Amino acid sequence: MMKNNTKPRSWPSWINLVLGLIVILILFVKLSTPILSNDIWWHMVLGQEHLNTGSLITDHSAFTWSPATSYHAYSSWLADIVLYLIHESAGISGLLILRYAVFLGIFLLALHFAVKRGVANNPLTWLVILTGFGICLPSSIIKPELFSLYFMVVVIWLYYHLRATGDRAWGLVYLFPLIITVWANTHGAFFLSALFFAATIMGELLNLKYSPDQAMSERLRRHYFYAMFLCLPAILVNPYGIELLFSIVNLVLTEGAQVYSSRIGAYQPTSIFNVPPHYMLDYMILAMVLFVVLLWQKMKLRQTDWVVILSFMAYCLLFVQMVRTTYYLSPVFMFAALDMLRFKDKSSLWPNKNSGKYTLVILSSAAIGFLVWRFAYYEKSMINDPVRRLEAMQVVAHRFPHVEANYIESNLQGDRVGNLYDDGGYLIHRLWPEKKVLIDPRYFPFKAWIGDYFRFASEAKGIPKFLNRMKADYWLINYEKITLFEWFIKSNDWELAFFGPIGSVFVPVEEFNGATITSSEISNLPSGVQLSRVLNAALVRGNIDLAKDIREIAKENIDNSLSYKHLFLEEIDNIILGMEALDNGEYEKAAAAFSNTRFVSYGALQSAGIYRYLAAEAWQDSDYLHARKWSINAYLVTKDKNILDMYNMVLTDWHTRHQLEDAQIPDDQVEWEKFADLILQNRKMLESDQFLAIVEAMKNDSYAGDGNLFQQSQF
Repeated sequence: MMKNNTKPRSWPSWINLVLGLIVILILFVKLSTPILSNDIWWHMVLGQEHLNTGSLITDHSAFTWSPATSYHAYSSWLADIVLYLIHESAGISGLLILRYAVFLGIFLLALHFAVKRGVANNPLTWLVILTGFGICLPSSIIKPELFSLYFMVVVIWLYYHLRATGDRAWGLVYLFPLIITVWANTHGAFFLSALFFAATIMGELLNLKYSPDQAMSERLRRHYFYAMFLCLPAILVNPYGIELLFSIVNLVLTEGAQVYSSRIGAYQPTSIFNVPPHYMLDYMILAMVLFVVLLWQKMKLRQTDWVVILSFMAYCLLFVQMVRTTYYLSPVFMFAALDMLRFKDKSSLWPNKNSGKYTLVILSSAAIGFLVWRFAYYEKSMINDPVRRLEAMQVVAHRFPHVEANYIESNLQGDRVGNLYDDGGYLIHRLWPEKKVLIDPRYFPFKAWIGDYFRFASEAKGIPKFLNRMKADYWLINYEKITLFEWFIKSNDWELAFFGPIGSVFVPVEEFNGATITSSEISNLPSGVQLSRVLNAALVRGNIDLAKDIREIAKENIDNSLSYKHLFLEEIDNIILGMEALDNGEYEKAAAAFSNTRFVSYGALQSAGIYRYLAAEAWQDSDYLHARKWSINAYLVTKDKNILDMYNMVLTDWHTRHQLEDAQIPDDQVEWEKFADLILQNRKMLESDQFLAIVEAMKNDSYAGDGNLFQQSQF
């Protein structure tokens, strides 16, 4: 192993102290988020069950009344018990402290390694650490995944610590099988560490042949390879044995991959999260730039470390696949970069007689300053009122159906809760075992019918059929699924019993007592996102007074420093204006007002519905020009263009062009033939064969002019 006897050259200690404190402050602010994961609740219930039953194998059908698979190899029992015990003893505060403790541990390991390698006095060290944290912050959500991040950091820190320490630390290599054993009983992501172990084995062999000065000593390498071999049986030390590994591979890489990638954000490509405040790809690019610069400085000395190169490339490829695998790159980059920074000879990253002593300070400070500005821009509420922010972190009623669960628990007798996927975990935590849920945020117990569920909840298709199949005693509908909420509002079989801050409880019409209770907790909502969802629901209900109340709540509760506040208030004004115009029968005015919305997604849907109604009225009067105009407006107003609105445009444009002279037709570039081709290319989306036959007849010049519009019966 190569030793570096060059004396360290450093900057004034206050510079690195300031930069280090900035990194710590940024980390503290970024971690000051409330519990956001729906998963943590059912994980804690599993932990409670493990303790109560003394079994590490879960009956996955015990928490739901719907058809569910009872047996599935899923081993997170250790994390589940830890989370449960922390919550039981210290509540939400304890879970928040756990997150800070995990990231403090990561910071201390990075700092320890920087000191060991003699690079803690280099300003670039703090940029490396900050970039590493930027990459892994999406994994700061409190659930078993948080433990996986820490175990991955420990694994990589231990590897580089062994290389830095040399032969005298050979015994530490046998910590790897122990770590893997604990990890395999904590979270299923342990299997992705195999990519790092494979890169180190291959890299060490390449180093031995091509870069012997970078290779482990013979003794250390031998014991390391022994430890890697022992990691294989270590994986089997879990309640399910080798079945666990097969289950993970089958679920994530095969049968569950399509469902996860299309329905769950964590399984989406990383590129879609390169938006504020995440900037995932930006951090990856910054890490790549720093890595290449450090690698180039090292390779100038003809020192190529294949372990560093192979592991970084492997996890960069993994990084871009899905959001859930991004945090593995963080420790791989961080410890490799700190290790490469130690090479000072002929390096422009350390001051010498020929380089400006403060050049690197300026560059590092500028980069960190930019990241500070970016953090500060999106963390104004924490900066302006940290006490209020820290208090809000401990409130769950603004993010989970806490108030709605209270109502169900106190007022409803049935034990079959109808609910949506994301809410199930919290409802299990609050209501089980007295009441059971339809579904919770686990895919595997419900895979036999989860496709039907997603069509019901996300696409609002086959709702009556699904409800007849899954006979709940009552339903809690989250406002996030506003189309489903609208169906229940308009249903003759269900009545709105409770209107809460997260969702509404619907009961069978024969059990309704004639009065809808509106929760006072709505007045405490601080988030524009959740207030906009409640506003959507108020719009669906046609409750103008509630919309006005929401405006006052938003004016009072939303932080004045948030740039979207005045835009949100303007949107509420437009919603109120549209609702009043609709009450007065001023449909065109109402549609125009509703269309001026961005936060309130249902405003656009309401506007499209009114335009369809106006188009149908004009169509009945053979006023094809206005029918065409309203059909175009209905198509354009919504973000997700409706193929039925496209069909209406085709039909009304055809009739307009056959009724009027070309000079009378507006020059708006809407021509039926172009959109007819699009419809035929996407014919599976057009559910009505009647509509499809009309479009085909138009294209074949056999259309007799007897088509009908798709009409909006209600809005």
